[in-house]
Amino acid sequence: MKAPVVSLRGNFFPAPRVIARFLLCWILWQLIWQELPLPTRVDRPHQKVDASYRLGAWAARVLWADPVPLRLALVRHAPTINGRVEGTVQQLNGENVALNSSTVITGDLLVPGTPTVKINGSPNYGGTQTGSGSAQPTGYTVTLNSGATLGHVVRRTDPVPLSSVPVPPASTGTRDVSVSSAGQNLGNFATLRDLTLYSNTGSFNIPPGTYRRFTANSQSGFVFGVAGVSQPSVYNLEELTLNSNSWLQVVGPVVINLANRATVNAGVALGAAGNADWVSLNVARYDVTINSGGVVYGTVRAPAGIVTINGRLEGNTGSDRLTINSGGILKAGVSNQPPLVDAGPDQTITLPSSASLQGTATDDGLPAGSSLSMSWTSSGPGTVTFSNPSAAATTASFSAPGTYVLRITASDSQLSRSDELTATVNPAPPPNQPPVVTAGPSQTITLPDAATLSGAASDDGLPSGTLTVQWSRLNGPGTVTFANSNATATTANFSQAGTYVLRLTASDGQLSNAADVTIVVNAANQPPVVNAGPDLTLTLPNSATLNGAVSDDGLPTGGTLTITWSKVSGPGTVAFSNPNAMATTASFSATGTYVLRLTASDSVLSATDDATVAVSAA
Repeated sequence: MKAPVVSLRGNFFPAPRVIARFLLCWILWQLIWQELPLPTRVDRPHQKVDASYRLGAWAARVLWADPVPLRLALVRHAPTINGRVEGTVQQLNGENVALNSSTVITGDLLVPGTPTVKINGSPNYGGTQTGSGSAQPTGYTVTLNSGATLGHVVRRTDPVPLSSVPVPPASTGTRDVSVSSAGQNLGNFATLRDLTLYSNTGSFNIPPGTYRRFTANSQSGFVFGVAGVSQPSVYNLEELTLNSNSWLQVVGPVVINLANRATVNAGVALGAAGNADWVSLNVARYDVTINSGGVVYGTVRAPAGIVTINGRLEGNTGSDRLTINSGGILKAGVSNQPPLVDAGPDQTITLPSSASLQGTATDDGLPAGSSLSMSWTSSGPGTVTFSNPSAAATTASFSAPGTYVLRITASDSQLSRSDELTATVNPAPPPNQPPVVTAGPSQTITLPDAATLSGAASDDGLPSGTLTVQWSRLNGPGTVTFANSNATATTANFSQAGTYVLRLTASDGQLSNAADVTIVVNAANQPPVVNAGPDLTLTLPNSATLNGAVSDDGLPTGGTLTITWSKVSGPGTVAFSNPNAMATTASFSATGTYVLRLTASDSVLSATDDATVAVSAA
């Protein structure tokens, strides 16, 4: 015959394993309630939220120890439960406890020692189990009345210490602020002490800090926490009162330390429905009251006071006393959280390249038995093809350039979350074109002058943005020496006269182009060739007819050939009919021997020749 099956935390397993489960509960709650210190200050981090962050430290320990979250309410004295507990209750002291007809505990009632279990009528009850803890205390009774619902009474469950909550530091603020209009300036929070929000004033963001009394009225509320961080923001108060239809919203993990009490009235929500692990509400001295229609999402600790639930608490609780009245609900344990998703950094690519997507998604493993699924979607000017749209790491190809938004969505079958990245897709570059080259205008120079070359080369930047140039001699009678053959603008020297063709070649590493220039190189300038004619003899008053001759090479270019007759020596004066003509006449004032000189100049070089004229009397 098979061993009977019992239920703990809603899971079924053979009865012999019950004791081991109870021991595990005891060890875990030692970790949760005894070892973890209560923070009174946490610096506000500036880094992005860690993708592995899911739960408060105590809750994380529970989850990592057991694949299904423990649903447990810890109470020192006998609880008064006339409402519903979704989870397990552990009572630490050996005191009489009665579960009435309106009591529903979906898990078990863990008690110390060996009490008497008394059953009246026909409760919905799974039976009594005995753990391996101490048999003491005895002499008290657990009573189950007709109509009560309970998994099991588990006796001999050793109590765990319910650690105290230290009284938070007192506020040093001096200002008490009452808000009567939406958007009212609250001033310097460092000096704020009490804050009262009148009705219809809306939400106010409150930075972490130490204050005294906060009160919110209808259609007004507080926003606690810092979005996008993993470390909790710490708020220290004496009292927190949320009157009907107000709220306390959290945008990140928070620790709320109260010296005295918290009151949550009808229509109030404290915390975040999708992130119950974000709120840790700790009361040092007195009570937490959640009235009908109010809801708290988070962990509530009041080890010196009473937690009274007329509304709903979704999260674990530890208190000196626990009262759940008719209609009250305690959903103990950690609620399912949506996955954490990161699409990765924005990207810029150039067609036809694809984008390599490195998305990540992590989850808390809830709901039980679920698996994490992912999907990529897109919006933009063209179509996007994902190599595997169901994988976090994949590639995306684009049909057209433009700006795209790529979204990854992760779902645990119950909750989902998305993240986006922007992909900037640049158009494909045009095909590589050869460089555009000009060698400059043709030139004529005269040796020994150099030719000044004014070439030019431009390119489309493809394929690598590197452009090289090279001058070379294509043809010509002599050698050519370039001052810098790898510069578009340079000079060229020639070894001899003649006609040369020089080539400028440009290359982008893949394609090249060239242009040519013709350089006519003239020989070096020579002085004119001058002949003054033969020597002459004449008798006064006759004139001498001079028949000089001059020739030139036409250089330098642009130069002008000038001719001049002059007297070099002689006893009298000489008058030339045209001293600048090769053929002219010369008249003499006296007899004697004269030397006449013919000079020719090409503006750079000059030459002379002399003729002797003997002049006698008549």
